[in-house]
Amino acid sequence: MEHRWGWRLRVDLTARVGDSAGFMSVARLRDVSVSGAFVETAAILRAFSSVDVQFRTHHGNNSRVLSAHVVRTTPDGVGVEWREFAPNEVSRLMETYPANALSPERGAGRGPAPRDAAAL
Repeated sequence: MEHRWGWRLRVDLTARVGDSAGFMSVARLRDVSVSGAFVETAAILRAFSSVDVQFRTHHGNNSRVLSAHVVRTTPDGVGVEWREFAPNEVSRLMETYPANALSPERGAGRGPAPRDAAAL
């Protein structure tokens, strides 16, 4: 079941997502919150499956591998919920990510979490 906690930060970060077999795919971290994220990927990942997510921060550093599970799939990617609430890397990213780093077309910056089912 999908749960939302707090606000969601729109980002555009290079990421990798791995499945339980250890296959890692290139991805983009599109948004993030203390409870989860949306990961754009062409990888076929099933709902409720366990995944590992690693992203490159806006400072160019790689995060540790974060364990998550898939709570939603779309043609663009997957919504994941972190196994650990508010991982340190995510909290740090949310505190330091530049609010003006994205173009206005992408809906840059910070804001309240969308309440509709289509946004994770």
